[in-house]
Amino acid sequence: MTSITRLRVRWRPLAYDVEPDWLRPPAGMTVGPVTAIAAANDGRFYVCHRSQPSVLIVDSTGQVTGSLGKDTITDPHGITTDEVGNVYVADRDRHVLLIFDAHG
Repeated sequence: MTSITRLRVRWRPLAYDVEPDWLRPPAGMTVGPVTAIAAANDGRFYVCHRSQPSVLIVDSTGQVTGSLGKDTITDPHGITTDEVGNVYVADRDRHVLLIFDAHG
């Protein structure tokens, strides 16, 4: 197995350094394989992963501050946000698109 010590991702004029240990869930929470990430206008990030709760709300420091869709989303596969704070989550197994407002 190879360890990556530094990775930079570029998208058009933007560049991001990948921090593998950025996501910090609370003690006892297991983070499954991450399937998608979206950023909101308010600085929060939404992380889809294959464990419950399926969508983690994360602040800019990587601290998990909340969640969406506990026991509602089976297999989150895509996520995006809009300008008013709505969060759109595609559930691959259920073949549905779920919409959450800024308050969940």
